[in-house]
Amino acid sequence: MIMRNMLTVAAFAVALGSGDLAPHVHAQAQTPPAESPAAADSGSSGAEEAVSAANANVEQARNHFRLGIDSYRDGDLHTAMIEFKRAYAAAPSFRLLFNLGQVAAELRDYPAAERYFTQYLEESRGKLDDARKQTVESELAKVRTRIATLRVHSDLDGAELLIDDVLIGKTPLSEPIRIGTGSRRVSGRAPGHAPISQVIDAASGETVEVRLHFQPLPDARRAAAVSSTPPAADSGVSKPLLIALGAGAGAFAIAGGLFAYLASDDAADYRDALRRKTSPSELASLKDGATAKALAADVLLGAALVTAAVGGVVLLSGGKPDRKAAASLRIGPGSVSLRTQF
Repeated sequence: MIMRNMLTVAAFAVALGSGDLAPHVHAQAQTPPAESPAAADSGSSGAEEAVSAANANVEQARNHFRLGIDSYRDGDLHTAMIEFKRAYAAAPSFRLLFNLGQVAAELRDYPAAERYFTQYLEESRGKLDDARKQTVESELAKVRTRIATLRVHSDLDGAELLIDDVLIGKTPLSEPIRIGTGSRRVSGRAPGHAPISQVIDAASGETVEVRLHFQPLPDARRAAAVSSTPPAADSGVSKPLLIALGAGAGAFAIAGGLFAYLASDDAADYRDALRRKTSPSELASLKDGATAKALAADVLLGAALVTAAVGGVVLLSGGKPDRKAAASLRIGPGSVSLRTQF
C-alpha cells in the first residue's frame, strides 16, 4: 500500500464547491451549497432553468459522493470508484480527482492514479497553497514508482489488445502503454484468427516489448464440407442403378424362398406317400414336382445372389472403367456357387 493511512477518510470529507481537501477534516462529508453559473441572469426564466439544472446536478453529485465514502469505509473500493466517477460526471470538480486518484492507487491501477493526480494538479493550478500542492505531488511521485511501459508489436492491424482482460485499443497503437508493475496478462484477438495470450513481468520504470503473432483459423465451413462428404459421392456410381440392383436381388430372393417352401412341401407329401405305400406313378409325380421346384428355388436364389454381387462389384469399382471385376455363378441341383474376381 503506497497511500497514507486513510482510516478517517480525511481526503473524502470535502464539500463540492467549497474549500480544498484538508487532512484534519473528519469523516462526515459536508453538504455543498448549490452554486449558480457565473453567467446566469436571475431576472430571466432561462437563467432560472439553468440554475435549477445546476442545482440538480450538484445534488446528484452530493449523493454519489456520500455513497462513495460509505463504500470506501466498507472496503468496497470498486464501488467507491464508480460512485466518485458518477459524482465527477454530474458536477466536475478538481477536488474529486484526488479522491479518484487515491482509490485507483489502492486498487493498484497505478496508471489511472497517475492520470487523476496529474489532472488534479493541472485543474487546480493557482488554487492550491504550497503545502497542499506538495502533498499531491508526493502522492504522484509514489504512484510513478509503480509504473512500467509496454510496447506492443503486432503482425496484424485492427486486432484488439487487452491488458488484464481490459480492452486498451486496436493495433497498431499510436504510442506505448503505461502499465502497473507486476505480472500482467497481454491478450490479442481478431476475427478469423486464434486468440493470443501471454503473461509478462514488469518492473518499475522498465520498458517491456511484446510481439503478437496471429495465426489464421482453418476454414471451418470447408473442413465441415469435406468431413461430411459420403464415400460414394465422387465414385460416379448412379444411385438409381444401385437401387434397381438391390430391388432385383430382393425380388429374386423372395421368389426363390417361395419355391423353396413349395419344394419342401412337395418333399413332405412325397415322404407321406411313401408311408402310405401309394402307387409308383404318384411317387414319381411327387418326386419330379419337388425336384423341379427345388431347382427353380436354386435358380432364383442364385439370381438374387448374382444381382447382389453385381451391385457390390459396381459399388466397389466406383463405376470407373480402369477397374476390372468379374463374377461367375454355377448352379447345380441342390447347390449354388459364386466366384468373383477384382
